[in-house]
Parts: sequence; structure tokens; C-alpha cells
Amino acid sequence: LKNIDRSVPKAEPALYFTSWSDMLDLAQEAFRAVLHFAFEDVKLNKVYMRCTQYNNGCSRLAESCGFVKEGVLRSDFRGADSEELLDISYYGMTRDDYEQSHQLKERNSQAAV
Repeated sequence: LKNIDRSVPKAEPALYFTSWSDMLDLAQEAFRAVLHFAFEDVKLNKVYMRCTQYNNGCSRLAESCGFVKEGVLRSDFRGADSEELLDISYYGMTRDDYEQSHQLKERNSQAAV
């Protein structure tokens, strides 16, 4: 977790995966563990992610883990290998989102039994 803002409190995860298509299942498992730590142990109220609109793997990971796309920040990031300014997609998950998704999973697992 980086860019921690204790006034909210919120933070941004730092993610790096080399091959999204091959590792999506592992990335989801690892990211869900980070979310558990962020909300349960650190007691954050929000976790947010930013990624370029070209980073489909990061967008898929965010959405598959329950993040909501909150908007696009236009020309907000300069690529490492370029002078081009890139648009950034902003995703967020609040404590309420996190708790609702866990309650739904618990109900579904109880119904399956």
C-alpha cells in the first residue's frame, strides 16, 4: 500500500505483474489478500487504483475484485518511455463495498451448503 492518506483513511496498492493474461487468477488471489489486509488490519475506509486506459489487465483485475470505475483523469500521467500524456482510469473500493461483497459471498456459500 502506498500514497496513504490517514485523514480519510485511504491508500493505493502498488501492483506489478508481467503477464496479466497468464496470471489473472493468481493476481486476483494476491490482490484480495491485500484488500483483506487493508480493510481488516489497517482499517482503511477506501482503496483506490489508477491505471492507464491501455492497461486492460489492471482494469480487469480491479473490476473482478469489486472496484468501481469512478472516472477518467485526462492527460494525467506521462509514460516512462514517452513524452506522451496518458489518460488514467480511477477505480475505488470503499469499506461499504468491501463489506457488502463479503456478506454476499457468505450468503452464497451458506446457500450452497
